[in-house]
Amino acid sequence: MTDVMKVAADELVVDALPRLAGVGAVVDGNERFLGTITDAAVRRRLLADDDWTALRCADVLDDEPVAVGPDASEDDVRALL
Repeated sequence: MTDVMKVAADELVVDALPRLAGVGAVVDGNERFLGTITDAAVRRRLLADDDWTALRCADVLDDEPVAVGPDASEDDVRALL
């Protein structure tokens, strides 16, 4: 998973946010993929929570991300959105 921006599940969102370039992969201590985190999801959560200083990446992750294969057509991708 070297080509994807990774953040630790227990990492504070305020520490991860500067490195987040749209979307990132949330991983556990064994580098196991847990889900995705997006800057949009983080912004929505920050606006909804009074105390964002303790917010962890695991609190914001999407654990059911949508994925397509490398040979998926644009129509295949649009159908999933």
